[in-house]
Amino acid sequence: MTIGIGLISGGLDSMLAAEVLLRQGVEVHGLFINTGFCMTEHKRKMLSPGTPKEAVKHDASEVAKTLRFPLEIVNIAEQYWDIVLNPKHGYGKHVNPCIDCRIEMLGVAKKIMEERGADFVFTGEVVGQRPMTQHRPTMRMTEETAGLEGRLLRPLSAKLLTPTDVEKDGRVDREQLLGIYGRSRKTQFKLAKEWGIEEYAQPAGGCCFLIDESYSRKLNDLFKYKGKGNFGREEVILLNTGRHLRLSDRAKLICSRDETEQAYFERFLTDRITFHALDFPGTLGVADGIETEAEKLLAARIVARYGKGRNEQSVAVVMQKDGEVLRTFEVEPFPEKAPELQEMIIS
Repeated sequence: MTIGIGLISGGLDSMLAAEVLLRQGVEVHGLFINTGFCMTEHKRKMLSPGTPKEAVKHDASEVAKTLRFPLEIVNIAEQYWDIVLNPKHGYGKHVNPCIDCRIEMLGVAKKIMEERGADFVFTGEVVGQRPMTQHRPTMRMTEETAGLEGRLLRPLSAKLLTPTDVEKDGRVDREQLLGIYGRSRKTQFKLAKEWGIEEYAQPAGGCCFLIDESYSRKLNDLFKYKGKGNFGREEVILLNTGRHLRLSDRAKLICSRDETEQAYFERFLTDRITFHALDFPGTLGVADGIETEAEKLLAARIVARYGKGRNEQSVAVVMQKDGEVLRTFEVEPFPEKAPELQEMIIS
């Protein structure tokens, strides 16, 4: 039995790649590699305690369930952070080190392939679909750097690429593989319809925070004001949630936008200064680097603005740390769309 180890993102392309192989009798084993920047995993962490994780569907797991092959989720968050900070091949449009990411994932898949005696690794890549990673020279380079020359199959574009070892010796029938090219996904949608695949993740870009414009602004803000590597892992985790505002070169405030976000913040409040309105429900402000009187007053006015007392002349805002009240401010909330406030909003 020919065995292929597949990188399964949960999107349509990797789903179709697996289906192409399953249709010719290849035994497929799927891998979903969690880099620590997966939106789906974050949504699961945001669930209320006691809520089963299945309440948020994991796209890759759904693909494996639909096509009936085993899936393993591999966590590489610790090692991946070094790649985000210092990508050898640079970033894409945002803070996405896509080439280095692809090489790392392929390396993980190669190791698992060798450990389990599988025959090859496959992906859902399509030649010409993505500007940074899916052109022939880059695809060839990532394959070679990961040590997978001749053992990395791209079923959706295989007929446009050099045959792999399993194609050459007949373990995989090259004639049953595809030759899709370019950014249009009409062929993929047509195949999905023909093969009865009705549910798949949208959009096709995956679930990575690093390709998200809003998230990238917040991460770039940390890079700018603290320097790469000069902040803790929790600060990165908190980028996933809330409204972020830059008060000064040193000071920042994160405001929850609903009760779910506030409950999530409460997991990270040890040794952190927070602000909340005393008499009105509303946002919880989590502060970082706030020291001066001006910064504290700004934080208090922002928290008052995003609470139910936003239209009051004066709101009492409590500053505390580890459950101890440090001070109470009487402040006027910022007016709606105040230019000063808008300039502080990162995202």
